[in-house]
Amino acid sequence: MATNAYGINTRDKAYSSKSFAAATRDQWNMYLTQFGVPQENLLINYAMDPASVSNAVTEARQNVGQSFGQQQGIMQRQMRGFGIELNDEEKKVFERSTKLNQSLAEVNAGNQASSRVQDRQMGLLGAPVPNVG
Repeated sequence: MATNAYGINTRDKAYSSKSFAAATRDQWNMYLTQFGVPQENLLINYAMDPASVSNAVTEARQNVGQSFGQQQGIMQRQMRGFGIELNDEEKKVFERSTKLNQSLAEVNAGNQASSRVQDRQMGLLGAPVPNVG
């Protein structure tokens, strides 16, 4: 007795319909357990998680802080390479200006990250992102 991968006898009168039904059940089971539902649940969890926004804002602000931290060292090396030495007053002005720019950049990065994540969350939930601008 010959059978297919689903264990259905090839001589059975309803071989085609039983094989199609078995293949459909197998595909549905794969959707439920491997491909569809688990991925959908991940997207739903991301879209509904309020921590997603705060995590993105924190990460954006940290990235800006690291960038400005690197910038200060680079600027000092470049100035030394040109033979420029700042006096104490100029160093204070430079540091104050850098800190102000860093604060503004951190706020902007946080706002942009928040907006992007909220737009992405709304898009995942099926709401179109408004095109303002």
